[in-house]
Amino acid sequence: MYRFPHLRWSLLLGLAFLLLWGWLPSWAAKASTGGLSTATAPDAVELEFFIGTANYPVDVLLEWATVSETNTSRFRIYRGTVNDWSVAENIHEEDAQSPGGGGNYYSYHDSYNLVPGTVYYYWIAGANLNGEWPPPDTDPEYVPVVPWGDCSAYDVVCNFVIDAQDLTAIAERWTCSQGEVCYEATLDLNADLIIDVLDIMEDGGRWGCTWGQACYSDP
Repeated sequence: MYRFPHLRWSLLLGLAFLLLWGWLPSWAAKASTGGLSTATAPDAVELEFFIGTANYPVDVLLEWATVSETNTSRFRIYRGTVNDWSVAENIHEEDAQSPGGGGNYYSYHDSYNLVPGTVYYYWIAGANLNGEWPPPDTDPEYVPVVPWGDCSAYDVVCNFVIDAQDLTAIAERWTCSQGEVCYEATLDLNADLIIDVLDIMEDGGRWGCTWGQACYSDP
């Protein structure tokens, strides 16, 4: 009846191989993510804001609010001294107020081993309803940068070193005088009611001075 039995079995085996080849990668991907493919693991945190305020020398007040918590079960806060969350330290965790529900307001006071003269970066991550932890949002809008210590008047950008960033900040208000919208008294270092070359010279005279050095401090 069948003139080519070997051909028939070859075709059946080939079809089975193709079906198996297409199924195995999908199964392996699900196994590696605990049964949930990466495409169905959305970010866990929908933030409205995340801000940090230094209450030196007591603590740093961290505040955040969620737009919704439809896929949020828990929060984790990281802190670091460089702008790289992957080397930051996990300093706090807490449960979401309404997992699977609407948004809420939260706050946390960080006082753990804060070192004066240090700039701290903060990130917030959230576990989704499956207990997975996607990476935190690295958008600068949601990464508070908090200087910890009393900044010198010459350290205009408050990063605990007097450098080109401070001179640039002063130069951006060049010739602005009292009464003008662009005038800022904190940039008028010699208090002569105008931001000019004298202020740049005043600041440049302390170039390279860092927090803790005598030349960094206000006169």
